[in-house]
Amino acid sequence: MHFYLTFGDNGLNPPPEDPADWGGWTWFVYTFLSQRKTFTRQELESYAGSIFTKAAKNIAKDLNILLRAYTEPHALFGCGFVKSSEKDKFVVGQANQPNDYLIAYLLSQLWQRDFGDTNSVQTSKILQQTMGLTSILGISTEALQTVLDRLEAIALIEQNRAVSPAETVRRWHNPLDLLEKAYAD
Repeated sequence: MHFYLTFGDNGLNPPPEDPADWGGWTWFVYTFLSQRKTFTRQELESYAGSIFTKAAKNIAKDLNILLRAYTEPHALFGCGFVKSSEKDKFVVGQANQPNDYLIAYLLSQLWQRDFGDTNSVQTSKILQQTMGLTSILGISTEALQTVLDRLEAIALIEQNRAVSPAETVRRWHNPLDLLEKAYAD
């Protein structure tokens, strides 16, 4: 759910130049959170107020809904993407990672969006993909490389590193098979 919410109602269209063009949730994940590990509600409201032209009251209400989605148990709390450390203070960067098949499914969706039907791409393009897995999973490029290594170990991708630049080859045929395996466990 987090994956699709980060794209607003734009789905897997090519990413905009500025994530704010796709709305508050997209801006929050791909711009605001990428620049910090902790924040306060007031910092978030102030920064959002400088980006969006809505009345301050509406911004505060919308941001409250977004924060509650991540911090209340009945919504996205389980992914641990944003955690409340104390009243109106939040921590990011310690998200619970989904299983490798679900990550592979997310990769397959982003692959289709950005690389189409091609079977191989430079690994650096995956590691630094605009609105890609690093931001969606809340991890560094180094951590994403570790994830790619795990995906290679279960034969979902192949990584060719013998000759520079390193290349990643997809080994899935149908992304829905990955989704099925993700939820079979």
